[in-house]
Amino acid sequence: MNTLIYFLQKTIGQKIVVGLTGLGLALFLLIHMIGNLFILSGPAAYNRYAYKLHELPIFFLLEIGLLLVFLGHILLSLLLQIKNKKARGETEYKLKAKGDKKTDLAHRFLWFQGIILLLFLAFHLISFKFGPIYETQLDGKTVRNIYQLVMENFKKPLYTIGYTCILGILFVHLFRGLPASFKSLGLSNPFYLSLIKTLSISLSIIIVVGFLAPIWYIFIYYNFLIFYI
Repeated sequence: MNTLIYFLQKTIGQKIVVGLTGLGLALFLLIHMIGNLFILSGPAAYNRYAYKLHELPIFFLLEIGLLLVFLGHILLSLLLQIKNKKARGETEYKLKAKGDKKTDLAHRFLWFQGIILLLFLAFHLISFKFGPIYETQLDGKTVRNIYQLVMENFKKPLYTIGYTCILGILFVHLFRGLPASFKSLGLSNPFYLSLIKTLSISLSIIIVVGFLAPIWYIFIYYNFLIFYI
């Protein structure tokens, strides 16, 4: 335990944790996005997926763990940002930094993007966990109709547009944050840099488009297509 505390007190230890948690959260988003695509398969497929997921004995622990990992990632990132400012005199650094040392606005405010995404995650979990209870029959059992809850939420223009804006922030955070996570783990060699950038942009696009596809399908179907079918 003392070794762990000592490790987390060191800047290098904090950078490694930020990098690992960042990559772990990206992996979670990819898995969650794949699960969301079951929406396109209809109510039975999505409700079966949601039921099996929520019936996992450790599901509650996974939710708490996700929030803690996300919170730890943001707090350590913010701490490192503060340390960097103190170490280099940020105003002078911004004025003189050029080339690879120059950081753009999106990169400098990764921590702020993270706070917005954390708040959205909390709202998202609460709205689905404690939202309206709809029921349906699935394989001879009465289960919660998560599919209907999703439909009711995303046929609302404000909800869908707000969710889309959050996904825009997520795209920027992934695109700029993934290379930073690899760099925190020491993978900043020019040999890997091009591959890392390509992987980051590809994964960012896949995740965000994968989340957008079901919600805009729902919105367009219930607000436009349903009248013509």
